Amino acid sequence: MPDGVPFIAVTKAVFAWRAREERRQLEWALHTQRALTAAAVQPGGLAGILGAYERATGRAALVVDLLERPIASSRPGHETLAAEFTEMLARVRAQGLLGAAVDAAPGRRREVHPLGSRRLRAWLLVTGPADRAGSNLVTGDLVSLLSLELERVHGLGTTRQRDRAQVLARLARGTVDDIVAARWLDAAGLPDGGLRAAVVAAPHADELAADLAGALPDALTRVVEVAGEPCVELAVPVGVDLAAVLGTLAPARPAGIGIEVRPGALAVSLRQARSALPESRLTGRHVHAADIANSRRLLATVPGEQLQATPTPCSARSTRATGPPTWCAPSPRSWSTTATGRRPPPRCRSTATRCATASRRWSSSPGAGWHRPTTARTCGSHCAPATSPARPTADVPLRVTPPAPAHP
Repeated sequence: MPDGVPFIAVTKAVFAWRAREERRQLEWALHTQRALTAAAVQPGGLAGILGAYERATGRAALVVDLLERPIASSRPGHETLAAEFTEMLARVRAQGLLGAAVDAAPGRRREVHPLGSRRLRAWLLVTGPADRAGSNLVTGDLVSLLSLELERVHGLGTTRQRDRAQVLARLARGTVDDIVAARWLDAAGLPDGGLRAAVVAAPHADELAADLAGALPDALTRVVEVAGEPCVELAVPVGVDLAAVLGTLAPARPAGIGIEVRPGALAVSLRQARSALPESRLTGRHVHAADIANSRRLLATVPGEQLQATPTPCSARSTRATGPPTWCAPSPRSWSTTATGRRPPPRCRSTATRCATASRRWSSSPGAGWHRPTTARTCGSHCAPATSPARPTADVPLRVTPPAPAHP
């Protein structure tokens, strides 16, 4: 600057220029806020708000649900942008409403913002040029308007979720005819195809049920108590990857998953899901009911080299049992004697039936006393080893009814 120009004149010109620039940005932000508000009160919904934002700022915007599926975008074709934010979403997922991320690369800026008032409902993904400094002034307004719209949609769906919970309660009582079940599902606005049930234990079951209902529009959800613990019962169509959904929305909660059933037999899948819940608590992962009694799960616990067949020499084989003989456990009814003075065959301990393979006869003829034969056969694996019954003492007299005389 020339020596004759005072310093105060330079600073005055600079601050005047900055004031005009700030005023211009504030006026632009005010007009943009009005445009966003006008779009929010019109029937356009989320897509209308995002479209107004892109027209004003030149940045693409996308709203994804908790499963990272696109809900609305500022322009058709932006749905593929969700794949670029996978890593950023993984970083902020566990922080809920308090998690946000910004990636400022040369010439490009990406942002992730949570949406929701008291509960995380979705995420806002924004990408565009980095030289639009004024765009940051309206980002907060965009997040507020989108959160209000999501809460409004969630409030409208509360009555629908209540009706679906009643349908799930009817189907959980027992098996019904498929025609009746299809009529109930159609009344709730759901398809009448195959269903799969799941039970998730959660301390805040109401919030988890709301998340599941928002992420799965064709699901039946309700909150119940299983063994005194609040749980969420869930039924979804067969085409839904239920394991992936629970792994995202309830990764650290015990959950049991039932099998695929027809709509009228949903109670069967729910019972199987409840039976798998204790196993999930022990293993710390989500358990399918079909895997509990599956032979493949048992084989998976044994190393592969031990499952290979090993030939056994003929000399090492034995055709006779080397262990001591075992006796069938007699039942209380086997102490009574018949008219011929012989005890009836003992009963098997596990099946409570007459043991046909055991030979134990007790003679009660006068002068012979009680004796046991020297050989006996057991009923196999049903009876456990048991000691022979004690002989009656002198204090307990034995009464034997003599056989009736034969007529000549």
